[in-house]
Amino acid sequence: MSFKSSLMVRHAATLVIAISAAISGCASTYNSGIQEKGPGTYFLSVRLPSVDGGGTESRRQAVAQADEYCARSGKVAEVTTEEVGPVTADVYFICS
Repeated sequence: MSFKSSLMVRHAATLVIAISAAISGCASTYNSGIQEKGPGTYFLSVRLPSVDGGGTESRRQAVAQADEYCARSGKVAEVTTEEVGPVTADVYFICS
């Protein structure tokens, strides 16, 4: 095998690995579930791929879950801190 052929094979292999990593990272969904982070303070992280709405839909789902959680005890969720990225929403909330 010539040097040029070998170099092309290595570049192709590197490209396949990079594309596989990108697809698996972007296509994954994640929901941390509601976690208590302090007295009366809760956290929830949701990640959806861009094709499923990305950060905007992740935030909508996280806030809806917070609302449902607080409603079970007759309270209302109040988002205290949020960070929304391209595919992820991290939400801290209290039930008041």
